[in-house]
Amino acid sequence: MISTSVQDRNGKLEEYLQLLHSMSFELERAISAISRNSVEALEESLVNQEAFSTRLLELADDVSAHSRQIAPGPPAAVDEGLPICGVAQILQPICGIDGFALQFLSGKFSGGFWLQVRASNLVMPDVVAMGGLNTSLLIGMQALDVSQAALDATSNNIANANTPGYTREIPQISENPETVSGGAVTGGGVSLNGLESVRDELLNLQIQQQTSAQSSADTESSALQQIQTYFSNSGNDIASAFSAFSSSLAQLSANASSTAAQEGVISSGQNLAQAFNTAANGLTAEQSSMNTEVTQTVAQINSLTTQIAQLNSQLSQLTVAGQNGGTVEDQRDELVQQLSQLTGISVTQSSDGEVITTGNGTPLVMGSQSYALQTTTGSDGMQHVLDANGTDITSTLDGGQLGGAITVRDQMIPGYLTQLNTLATQFAAAFNSAQAKGFDSTGSAGQNFFSVPAIGSGAAAGMTVSITAPSQIAISSDGTAGSNGNVANLSAALTGALPSGQSPSQSYANLVYQVGNDASNASTQSTAIGQNILQLTNQQSSVSGVSIDEETTNLIRYQTAYEAAARIVSTIQQLSTVTLDMGSSQSY
Repeated sequence: MISTSVQDRNGKLEEYLQLLHSMSFELERAISAISRNSVEALEESLVNQEAFSTRLLELADDVSAHSRQIAPGPPAAVDEGLPICGVAQILQPICGIDGFALQFLSGKFSGGFWLQVRASNLVMPDVVAMGGLNTSLLIGMQALDVSQAALDATSNNIANANTPGYTREIPQISENPETVSGGAVTGGGVSLNGLESVRDELLNLQIQQQTSAQSSADTESSALQQIQTYFSNSGNDIASAFSAFSSSLAQLSANASSTAAQEGVISSGQNLAQAFNTAANGLTAEQSSMNTEVTQTVAQINSLTTQIAQLNSQLSQLTVAGQNGGTVEDQRDELVQQLSQLTGISVTQSSDGEVITTGNGTPLVMGSQSYALQTTTGSDGMQHVLDANGTDITSTLDGGQLGGAITVRDQMIPGYLTQLNTLATQFAAAFNSAQAKGFDSTGSAGQNFFSVPAIGSGAAAGMTVSITAPSQIAISSDGTAGSNGNVANLSAALTGALPSGQSPSQSYANLVYQVGNDASNASTQSTAIGQNILQLTNQQSSVSGVSIDEETTNLIRYQTAYEAAARIVSTIQQLSTVTLDMGSSQSY
């Protein structure tokens, strides 16, 4: 009776151990399915685990029942060949991956009961009950941790879906190396290598370059739109003044002796001179505004480069510590983007962080070190930009607000002023020459009607009417009273060719066209670049941006993986408890 009960119990124990081995295999299979996102394989493995778990519990109850039926007897009654004595060999393929071993020792119990496998009989160190289950438990815990980290990353992505400059993060998950022990191959579980911010550095570089170009075009366009107001048909512009001056001369020709007509010529001449003054002063004011913007922009550049260098230092420290620096990188990228709006830059990567230079290679940031730009007043009265060594780099800067301001200040406005001053000088000279051909009301030779300073001193800005009395207009061609022959010469000065080869009206029209064309080109360029930036930004968003639909899918996927990993852990805990209690009974 005792022998039969022992054999039955040992037989069930052997089946239990075989099922336990199969259960361990299914657990590893489930973990593999989780890492591969194979829902079908995971469901099949869970079904098998459910069946194995049910049968294991039944066998454990049977073994305990058989143990209570065994009559007391000496230890010698235990057959060394029984399966119970081969537990270590059966479990070895499972527990070998941990380096654990199972050892069964003889012991004496009151009442002379047959020796049973008990937790207290497992010898440690290096002897842990059910090493295979411990390994599976460890793998399950790893899967829980990784799934939790993935859920955290996904939640953070969703929370920052509308945060400017945020770059989505993805968990970097890798399979641990397999372990071979006793001819058995066991999976090593899963590891979280960290979180990676998804970036496309090439796209970032293209966006920075296009941003610099657009910012420069916007600065030029804004300044030119303001300049255009000085040349628009407002009634007080130079074109309108030329027309009014011509009309006043026509009225004088018709009624040369009219004091009112003579005063009208002087008044319209003063309006023309004032129109030249207004246009020139407007250009000079805009040039001064651009000069101020240069100083302000340099200060902003220095502030940003200092912050970028500090973030480079922080990022290096995080990298050395093995921590995720995604947030710091986002902050740095946002500052670099702001910097690209201020000036043209070139960005490269180094072991110490980003290296940022101007378009001509002047260093701004090298790792944790920033290099401040300086401004100083040049011989032309304008603010010049110096690098950290004091070298004047003004003429080499382009792109961004700084490049646009320098272009308008040093190239466009001086060009407009040159044309305006040339027109003022040549027209004044032509009209004064016509005035000198005639005689005024007193019979004296005509004197200069207009007065202009030397061209280099600002002819248009300093243009004035020299004569103060109507009688000083050289109306007569021969000095006799009632003669108006010289009025034709005065009128011809308005329509005849100047030394430039064009009439005053044509010369002015060309200047207006150039200003308008430059403004239109800057606006068109800004619009075109804006379209490019929009396309690049959309591409960047598809790579680095957060897609709510995608993150929701990931949330469900990682949630399923977490639930499966939790199922593994709970199953292993249950099996470990049953195994350690298997065969134990109360003394009776």
